[in-house]
Amino acid sequence: MAAEDGGARKDFFVQHVEVHAELKEIIKESVISNTDVRIEITDEQVTVPGQSKPVIEPKFKPSGQPLEIGLVQFLLDNGEDINQSFITRNKFAPKILQLPFSQELKRKVVIRQVAGDPTLVRIYVKGAPEEVLKLCTQTLDQNAQPIQFLNDAKEGQLMQKQDGNPDEKNIWSMAADGLKVISYAFKEIETAELDRLFQSYSDESDEFRWELEQDLIYLCTFGMEDPCRVGLRGHVQKLRYGKEYGDVNDIPSSDSRNNQVNVRLLTGDHVETARRAGLESGIITASESMEGGCVMHADELREHLEGYTKTWDPVKSQF
Repeated sequence: MAAEDGGARKDFFVQHVEVHAELKEIIKESVISNTDVRIEITDEQVTVPGQSKPVIEPKFKPSGQPLEIGLVQFLLDNGEDINQSFITRNKFAPKILQLPFSQELKRKVVIRQVAGDPTLVRIYVKGAPEEVLKLCTQTLDQNAQPIQFLNDAKEGQLMQKQDGNPDEKNIWSMAADGLKVISYAFKEIETAELDRLFQSYSDESDEFRWELEQDLIYLCTFGMEDPCRVGLRGHVQKLRYGKEYGDVNDIPSSDSRNNQVNVRLLTGDHVETARRAGLESGIITASESMEGGCVMHADELREHLEGYTKTWDPVKSQF
């Protein structure tokens, strides 16, 4: 899974890191199998050396949610034939069931038949790393062989590194760099076992989902760039202080400035991604980012709210 670009080989994943071909295929399969992206085809004129007239070639463009577009675009940018991959997926690995992304659980599940083997199905899970990793009991080594995924290894991905090579990224450090992090996991079960689950539980029940998501194999985590819009920091500063500061170092200390508006950020991203976004957008300063309570999870926020009630919206089918 590589492409030629200007005579230089562009590897499918991180440069200078060898990834087993089978592992690459599993990651590609998981991205394609658990996405709602549509592929739109348009004609594009391409200049071919030695020919006087441009040639019309089809161009494949993913359409859908921005985060999912980014994941599929990643495959496209690395020379993957996405159109054929989607055709193959729909023909040989049809979708059996999809449990849509849940704001509460922070993950999405898709079940598909294993291509070429109707006796097996694969369960693909993607979502917030802290929610996906806790469901995994195995991962894959560099040769794509399953190994135990112990709690120490999970914490090594989710917690800030205290030592070791600073160039080696984990999930925490990717989030701290402001990247949107999304983890993938999967497992394979017999079709007969899935039929048993359908007979025993409603596919909308917590018990059904619990059975599906147990003992997953952790696959990988992507870090996606999602920069703030140009000029956003200036607008936020005008709201907060009544003026725009050219340099964040010019902002007066908290005991000498007069906030006009308290600006807050609500997001479903990783807590460290939220902290970085707050810094880059001017919602918080560097000193504020280190204060306790500056960034908090939703559960912590609810504890601080008085008279909070959760109501069900029957139209949107969500709380």
